[in-house]
Amino acid sequence: MRIFVTGGSGFIGKHLLGVLVEHDLLVLSRHVPKREVVGSVKWIKGEIADPGGWEEELIKFDPKVCINLAWEGLPSYTRENSEKNIYLTELLIQSLRKTNIQRLVVAGSCWEYGNSSGQLSETTVQTPESHFAKAKLEVHRKFADYCNSVEASLIWARIFFSYGSGQRKTSLLSTIFDALKRGETPLIKSPEVIQDFIHISDVASALSLLIEADGVSGDFNIGSGIATSVAEFVNIASESCDSNFRLKLPETLNGFWAAIDKIKEVTSWSPKVLLKDGVTKTLKQLEMSHSG
Repeated sequence: MRIFVTGGSGFIGKHLLGVLVEHDLLVLSRHVPKREVVGSVKWIKGEIADPGGWEEELIKFDPKVCINLAWEGLPSYTRENSEKNIYLTELLIQSLRKTNIQRLVVAGSCWEYGNSSGQLSETTVQTPESHFAKAKLEVHRKFADYCNSVEASLIWARIFFSYGSGQRKTSLLSTIFDALKRGETPLIKSPEVIQDFIHISDVASALSLLIEADGVSGDFNIGSGIATSVAEFVNIASESCDSNFRLKLPETLNGFWAAIDKIKEVTSWSPKVLLKDGVTKTLKQLEMSHSG
């Protein structure tokens, strides 16, 4: 299958490309490997904002699927950056209209659910509060309108709290690791908050199955389906670092986690990496990169 990918050099993209090896991939990125062609992946250096530098190559490639993982400016969640990404979405759609895309797969966010609580399904009413979450929903609407106009299918993947190797230095796990490495106490702002932590390898496998599933469209939660407090996550990480630091588990919890029945039913996918195993593996990789 010929697949066009944006955001392939990002956290999710790097892991996803590794499981799509059986497909022909054309990847648009501002950062490309030293070799332009790596395996079945051909990279184009460019930006969505400047389609003149890559659009012709896209048309020539004639992809059947587009995977859009790009979201510029992170970790900025400001109004300005969010509106910029809405504009970039409009530009990308203009370029996609010159192709014969049959399926579009886009990375959404669990933050689209806003301050909802408990286990959330894809039918839960979205009440976004941040500029970022509101922009994601606007991007969803624009891609849905585009797909309807060209009779293409849209898969919108609402990804919950992914973690793993290659994540930003400001991520929770990296922050814990860096503090403990310095012999300091990690600064944890909301230990009582419930989140749904999912290892990046499980995110990649879920996306790949959705990409390959015939006749599938709609919104899909991608999470572990398990509620874990930030305090519990921190304690698992501390134990894996052989640290005696522990947070007291809060008596009152608030937050949300994913219902994943829909993706399980459609693709037979289920998360494979247990939280303790995933955290331990990631911390070992952080230790190796720190030592190197």
